[in-house]
Amino acid sequence: MVVGAAAAAQDAPLVTGGATGIGAEIGRALAAFERDGGPGVAANADLTDPGAGAVQTMVDLVRAEIGPIDIPVDNAGSYTRVAWQETDEAAWNYSLDVNLTAHYRTCHAVTPA
Repeated sequence: MVVGAAAAAQDAPLVTGGATGIGAEIGRALAAFERDGGPGVAANADLTDPGAGAVQTMVDLVRAEIGPIDIPVDNAGSYTRVAWQETDEAAWNYSLDVNLTAHYRTCHAVTPA
């Protein structure tokens, strides 16, 4: 994602998974964007929350602070650091929830009806 020149000051991004790794780097780039006049707010949410209640609350908070979300960046992800043969069903379901269903929940909450 290009931040700054390609994003107008009115563009409002939402980045999930911004605590570490690539998401943290995207967050740092967006912080620079915010310093240059773009909108910005930090919010935490459990993206695995069934029914998407926490995700919707996060999206509502961001919208209340900066307006419509123009650029959703679904970056959240997780993986188990064991051989797949050692992965139990609970770990498998958690992985699917973070790596797949969370993106559905976020996109669904961000996209206008």
